[in-house]
Amino acid sequence: MAISSDSPRVSGGTAIVLLILVLIVAAGALYGCPQYNVYSSRLRGEAELAQAQGNRMALVAQAGAEDEASIKRAEAAGRRVAGWVKAAKEGCDAMGRTGDDLKTCEDMLIKDSLTFSVAHEGNPGVTVVVGTQANVAVPPGKSEDAH
Repeated sequence: MAISSDSPRVSGGTAIVLLILVLIVAAGALYGCPQYNVYSSRLRGEAELAQAQGNRMALVAQAGAEDEASIKRAEAAGRRVAGWVKAAKEGCDAMGRTGDDLKTCEDMLIKDSLTFSVAHEGNPGVTVVVGTQANVAVPPGKSEDAH
């Protein structure tokens, strides 16, 4: 088998054009890859910033809700205390207490109401003091039948 000499040959001008095209593509890749990395990094940074801002806004909203809830709890506690004071005055008046005895009676009833309220709201370890002459302490979860 003989090799034919009819195969197409690449002329000198075509080789130069192909070489120039390869150099242009290589130069474009050398320039474009770092540019793409910068662009990609910028987009990634913007996404992280947007997420951080969203998280911050959520925390601010949560803090505002907690503030509002604590204000509502404080207002409710104020109304409860006002009710206890009124009930203590009416109870001591109904028992016929006067003078210093009236003040002592009111203070004792208000203190007992507060202690019971704190224990009733589920605060563990609170001892309820029953307002009797002996001030009997009743630990939470214990009843008279247990003794």
